[in-house]
Amino acid sequence: MIFERTLKMAAAAAAIAAGVLIAVGCAAYALFVFLQEHIGAAGAAALVSALFLGFSALVALFATQKPPPAAAPAAGAETGFPPFDLAGLGLAEKISDLVQDRPLVAAGAAVAIGLVAVRNPELVMMLARSVFKPAAPQDRTSS
Repeated sequence: MIFERTLKMAAAAAAIAAGVLIAVGCAAYALFVFLQEHIGAAGAAALVSALFLGFSALVALFATQKPPPAAAPAAGAETGFPPFDLAGLGLAEKISDLVQDRPLVAAGAAVAIGLVAVRNPELVMMLARSVFKPAAPQDRTSS
């Protein structure tokens, strides 16, 4: 169920990214055509390139900024939540926390894993077999 939800989220993110890329491309072309009439093809290409480079740098700046740290509750203050211990969580919970805390790092890791999977499918099958193999029956002899 978690794997299926993750795949649906990845497909939705890919669809959104494709839509954004198409929209940005169309906007760049429209700006180029508009500027071409006024300053020529070379000047329009240079100006559109510079504008979209600045825009992407601004987006990257905002995407990589961390939010300011929240004020820690006073000592002894009751928050209503149990103490959070990351060491007690399983692998799926750790990955989920990583995706929520650092989505760009998680997206980069997903792309890297995808590239490894494309280049070496035997490795992916070996990992899948080891993860999804049934557990060996335990010996339940009474002592």
